[in-house]
Amino acid sequence: MRLGCADSRVRGLIGIGLPVNSSDFSYLERCSKPKLIVQGTNDEHGSWDTLERLVAHMDGDTRLIFVHDADHFLAGKLDQLDEAITTWLTERYAELQVL
Repeated sequence: MRLGCADSRVRGLIGIGLPVNSSDFSYLERCSKPKLIVQGTNDEHGSWDTLERLVAHMDGDTRLIFVHDADHFLAGKLDQLDEAITTWLTERYAELQVL
């Protein structure tokens, strides 16, 4: 995500299972690109509270989606991950919409 923020060719960022408990993601606070973050509510590497505090300080449009009862790898919940990403991409980038 750090490289995507800095690269002018990148139009938006998707983060899945951010390990905010052990890594510094504060650079996202200054990244104004649109962002989708999908996180499991039982993610052992990214607590709900820590992620919500980070997102509250981010520049630009950020959508945070929690997948309930999902771990770090969203095991058994990949259909919900797929739906979240597909919805965000097609809402944001009209050229991706299928007729």
